[in-house]
Amino acid sequence: MFLKLGRAESGCIEEAASACQMEFGRDDTAYSNHPYDPPGPLAVRHRLGRPDRVLRLTESFAAMQTRKPSEAGIYILGCDYYLTWDAERDGFGLNAFVGPAGERLKAAYTEALCDFYLKPVCDRVDKRVDAAGDLHLEYTMAAKTIRVRIAKADGAVRVETEGFVGDECKLATEEFVKSVGGAATDVPTPEAFESVSQEVPTEVGT
Repeated sequence: MFLKLGRAESGCIEEAASACQMEFGRDDTAYSNHPYDPPGPLAVRHRLGRPDRVLRLTESFAAMQTRKPSEAGIYILGCDYYLTWDAERDGFGLNAFVGPAGERLKAAYTEALCDFYLKPVCDRVDKRVDAAGDLHLEYTMAAKTIRVRIAKADGAVRVETEGFVGDECKLATEEFVKSVGGAATDVPTPEAFESVSQEVPTEVGT
């Protein structure tokens, strides 16, 4: 499995790894070259050798496993982190921690990016999980609000803003939107740009 996590921010990947009972570090073990190549255009430009970094279970969680868990490779391609692991074979125990399609780690990384880009400019942050398991983040500043929903099923992201006028919405969210998926689609509401929704694509490949 080969999964794009988002813009490379070392503090965010460390936070996301911790949320999944893992740790982020250098490849200082006998980690072999990964057999998978990036899908699509990336395959033309990159051949995967040893990863730039690895994700491994923390020592305490690794000791609780009935078999020695595998490691996941982290590659830095361009400005983004990509995760690769043997998902088809249960990741040799990793799927329980990162998710069968990496969705658990993807969601944790997206949440960390949310806080990294949006929290510093907000007065208040609220977080809740709905009945479907989706994570809802609400960042409030004065009379303006940025709402982010991260889907549990696949880590897909939806961004909604309220109280912004004209280009204020784009300026407030564009760095975060770029960090989790690149170009986004803006859909104006009848309030003439005071509330805008953006859909952020999730890139997954095998």
